[in-house]
Amino acid sequence: MALQIPVHLQLGDQLCSGYLTNWDNGGAFIYLHETVTPMRVTGELTVKIEDHAFQAKGSVVTVTMDGKGIGLEWENNTVELESSWMSLMALFNDLGWEPRLLR
Repeated sequence: MALQIPVHLQLGDQLCSGYLTNWDNGGAFIYLHETVTPMRVTGELTVKIEDHAFQAKGSVVTVTMDGKGIGLEWENNTVELESSWMSLMALFNDLGWEPRLLR
């Protein structure tokens, strides 16, 4: 990815780290540094930018065959408005950040 945005993902009892590879208002795809077992659970994603933490909760909707890619679809916004996923999407838009592959 041209831009690697670090994240932490809580899946049940497992805390994983990785980075965003794709995102939009409805969900995100994350590449993890460690392998996870495919599961259908709820996860909580945290993205920290400087001193601000943005969070979103959602369901795992896909896991890659190698167990390092996780796709999440967000639940209705249950996180505080100022630290919500939609606030993060607005910040990304302001910064001109979008998912892009290196060429």
